[in-house]
Amino acid sequence: MRLAKRTSVRVCFSVATVDADLARGSEPSAPPPLSRLEAMRRLRAADLDAGVIVAPILPGLSDTEDSLDAVAAAARDHGAAFFHHRPLKLDPGVRPHCFTFLAEHFPVLMPATAAHFADRVNPDWHYVDELEALVARVRERHGFNDEPERAPIRPEPEEGTPAQLRLAI
Repeated sequence: MRLAKRTSVRVCFSVATVDADLARGSEPSAPPPLSRLEAMRRLRAADLDAGVIVAPILPGLSDTEDSLDAVAAAARDHGAAFFHHRPLKLDPGVRPHCFTFLAEHFPVLMPATAAHFADRVNPDWHYVDELEALVARVRERHGFNDEPERAPIRPEPEEGTPAQLRLAI
């Protein structure tokens, strides 16, 4: 919390779905969605800029209006300052896990998912455009602004105060 007194801090929590079974199957090593939302709620209670990024959005599983609506409602209920999204991105290390998961649990989705991605890391632009419009409706319905206000940047530390190196990831 001391960092937020000196500079702008924004904490993003990825929540792909609030369906605990789907979350456990698609991200078996990640904390459950409600645990992430509770952590975000606590940061918001401490007056930090924290919110939700619906990510990864899984084609055919978590990209429905009902699914996105449920995540947005949970984000709002837990005090999220913002709500953004990120479609599934199939980096080389993710692609095998994704298709193994689909083959085991949702084989009917294999052809459509393969078509969305073909030889790409990102889904085709038609799908992304449809998803953008869908998320825009969900955001508006739950009162998330198009461009959420960012916390103001705090003034530089006074002279004599040790400066911290900037971190970049």
